Amino acid sequence: MPYSLDLKYNGNKKIAVLHDYLYSLGGAEKVLESILDLLPQAELFTSFYDKSFPSEIIKKKYKDGQLHTSILDRLPKNKFLEKIYRKLSFLVFRRWDFSKYDVLVINSSGPATWVKKSNDQKIISYYHKIPSFEFLGLKDIEKQNSPELVEKAMDNGELMLGSARRSFSILDRYFKSHNRKYIDQIDILISNSIHYSKNFRILYGKSPKIVNPPIDENHLKDILKFKKPDYSSDYYVYLGRLEPYKGIEFIVDACIKMNKKLKVIGNGSLKDKLPKHQLIEYLGFVSESSKYEILANARALINGSREDFGIVYLDALCSGTPIIAFGEGGVSEIAKEAENAIFFTSQDSSSLMDALDRFEKSNIKISESERLDIISRYGKARFKKEILDIIEGI
Repeated sequence: MPYSLDLKYNGNKKIAVLHDYLYSLGGAEKVLESILDLLPQAELFTSFYDKSFPSEIIKKKYKDGQLHTSILDRLPKNKFLEKIYRKLSFLVFRRWDFSKYDVLVINSSGPATWVKKSNDQKIISYYHKIPSFEFLGLKDIEKQNSPELVEKAMDNGELMLGSARRSFSILDRYFKSHNRKYIDQIDILISNSIHYSKNFRILYGKSPKIVNPPIDENHLKDILKFKKPDYSSDYYVYLGRLEPYKGIEFIVDACIKMNKKLKVIGNGSLKDKLPKHQLIEYLGFVSESSKYEILANARALINGSREDFGIVYLDALCSGTPIIAFGEGGVSEIAKEAENAIFFTSQDSSSLMDALDRFEKSNIKISESERLDIISRYGKARFKKEILDIIEGI
């Protein structure tokens, strides 16, 4: 049954929305926007907020005095310090007093869950990522049950602080020793995919409710008006953060070696470190309409990371654009090999080059009926209704 995009919570519960930090736009922030749209009266709490953050709904929250930040937001900021603040954000949320709220809706990868729960208060937490410190000293049985999860920890565990991570090992052990009690106080856990729910079960012995992230059906239903004739699709596109764990470095390398044009949408710590080349166009942040126009006219979306779900895959398929992706994680829940996607098995340029070659030789296309079916199954209206049902039923 179709749901309305205008759906709002009209109950009498006093609600606060908590989000780790706001400094770059990704899938978690897209989920946050939909939650805030559903809960227009809710106050928003985050550890620090980059005022250039490209979200109109969050800018309005800030302007209306409904966005609250911690002491971290008042400290000096640069790229290195923000990495430290992301780690320290675990400590600032538990210093806030949320006792006047009936329900806390937490949209988090860990930090925002560290809150002091009041009597009769309910906590709903949409979890996006298991914190890296949880992978310290994994037991043998956990390694045996989920080698993929452990491999991911080894690959991504150093992301936050790179070579400086060692200096935080004591802090990480402290976080790991205390994190479980914050997980245990959550009334309703939500994960974004079957893949992530399995990993959560292995670490915490809990089975979160699965609510897939939303896509913006308003932009996507009419996306074909942007689509040019097939012969004009002479480029590939990358969409996401410019961070080492996203695989952008080997994606750029593979495209240069194979003489393929690549449009890169997004910003991050590698923004000024990636190679400059006539085949590669770095676009930074773009408007939603520009993003979908670029996607709709690309030969394929290329993604090199293991995603727990991956809204970017849905953005591509709903734009009528196939996927070339690292074949582990949530992508297998969304796309099908040889039907609307080509998967590669190793996160390096050689494996991606093989996938690009296979894609060029294939005849993969997204039909209009398939595109509309994906939109209906993953739209924002559907997401808001599922979250509303949880809030009203708690």
